[in-house]
Amino acid sequence: MRVIAFNCPHCDQPLEAPSDMAELSISCPVCSQQLVIPVHWCASSSRPGKPEVSSSKTITPDSAKKANLIRNIVRCIVFILSLAVVAYVFSHLLSAKRSAPGGETSVKTGAGGAQYEQEQDKADKLLPVASSDAANASYPFFVSVDDKWGVVNRSGQYLVNPVFDAVLPYSENIAAVQRNGTWLFVDRKMQPVFTNTYDAVDFFSEGLAAVCCGERWGFIDNKGIKVIPCVYHAVNHFRNGMASATIDGKSGSWGFIDRSGKIAIPMRFDAVLSFSSGLAAVDIAGRWGFIDKTGRLVISNVFAHAKSFKNGLAAVILPGPLVKDSIGEYFKHTARWGFIDASGRFVIEPQFYDAHSFSEGLAAVNMSSDLVDQKWGYIDTSGRLVINPIYRSAGEFLNGLGIVEGEERHVTSGVVSTYGCVNKTGRVVVPIEFAHLGINFQGLFPAQRDYGALFGLIDGHGRFVVTPQFSEIKVTTDGDE
Repeated sequence: MRVIAFNCPHCDQPLEAPSDMAELSISCPVCSQQLVIPVHWCASSSRPGKPEVSSSKTITPDSAKKANLIRNIVRCIVFILSLAVVAYVFSHLLSAKRSAPGGETSVKTGAGGAQYEQEQDKADKLLPVASSDAANASYPFFVSVDDKWGVVNRSGQYLVNPVFDAVLPYSENIAAVQRNGTWLFVDRKMQPVFTNTYDAVDFFSEGLAAVCCGERWGFIDNKGIKVIPCVYHAVNHFRNGMASATIDGKSGSWGFIDRSGKIAIPMRFDAVLSFSSGLAAVDIAGRWGFIDKTGRLVISNVFAHAKSFKNGLAAVILPGPLVKDSIGEYFKHTARWGFIDASGRFVIEPQFYDAHSFSEGLAAVNMSSDLVDQKWGYIDTSGRLVINPIYRSAGEFLNGLGIVEGEERHVTSGVVSTYGCVNKTGRVVVPIEFAHLGINFQGLFPAQRDYGALFGLIDGHGRFVVTPQFSEIKVTTDGDE
């Protein structure tokens, strides 16, 4: 066979090729540059005599194809490795930018214009968006957007994206969140306290929380250890070392258990309230009284209803019928609410048509017998009226303010109520003009201007400090902390 001997014009490597490959384009097996095999040729390798030893490389069609294949494979590997390096560097730069205070983030707009950061894998992560902020945040507000719950700070900035189906407020520094039908307990950084999940939960109280497994309730401690088995039909949270519970939920089956799960007071009551100030209101055959922690009835069951002791007094109502008013359309109360002390003695005589428990030294009371046109004001622990009964409803005081309902307002869809806040002197400090007003927490209130509108946060003067943009807002504490 005749052989063409030549040098690579790029790297000067001596090469050989069969004569039938003359004028073909190949790649140099050394430098990989393209070249054309020249037409000239040297003596045939089949000539007689000892063949001349040469350091040149002989190229055959098969070897050329093999060299091209190897070169292409190497190029693919180099390309893939380059992409991996670029992706690694970019992800670390993005992560550093997200965690830096004041760093820019990509956002999308939710219902009502709420903006929250896009998540790459938010279906699986509970981590806050801005971990540097979350570490020091008190997490004051849960917010709902597109039927999902997240957490914002006092400025309305997201600390945790809206990824939860439901939430329970913090109690003893632990909250509960629901995702994909199960509940999980989280700490102030929204990280799981333990990995156990449950079908339903209640908040922590006195170190224990009620949890539901299947259709039965029990209790866990703050490490997730089940200390009371899930054997009860229903339970309430612990107060004064005891929790009310029922095995089957039937009338006459409520009693109290202690922290070990032992039945401390037999399950024989029709209904019960939690212990407060060492006493618990109980319903025996339709009449309410109070028991102590031994189960002994210390205040006779002579009341039509009773509320728990607060500020040393309990609201109770004596039995009495309901009668129709003058036009026979609505009912009026004939019975009256009053307040008793721990001995069962009336400290404030029955005179109110409805009453709430005392809070911060004041109790809201209704002075009107008309169930529709009610007149609510506030009394002190002596029974003295300190805020005139001019409101359609009134709530308990919290942090020095009470939410009151003012006159109805006519809108295109009908008649709606309006709410605002008064202080302990009766002065209106939050204008009575909101369709919905949440409880006062650290000086801010969840508020809705009109029914069907979005929620924002207002200050103590009724000014929106966080623009309405959420479907709902809840404070993250139950108020008992």
